[in-house]
Amino acid sequence: EGFKTMLLMRLAPLLPIPTDAHWYVAGTTNIKYWEFFAAHFIGTFKVAILDAFFGSLLLSSVIDTDAAESAAKNALIGE
Repeated sequence: EGFKTMLLMRLAPLLPIPTDAHWYVAGTTNIKYWEFFAAHFIGTFKVAILDAFFGSLLLSSVIDTDAAESAAKNALIGE
């Protein structure tokens, strides 16, 4: 249950729990370190990929506006 709980906390940013409070909640549960690590890694992977993509989209929009427009449309379709 600990893995599922931590994964849901990382994937649901709209919960009324601030992001930093995940550490405190994890400390009060009986979760193993490797379960927390795996859930945290999987839960933050999507955010990291999206941040990297939107960063490259911002950079390409400064360099080439036509390529940025098509990439933005593809990102909207992908999300």
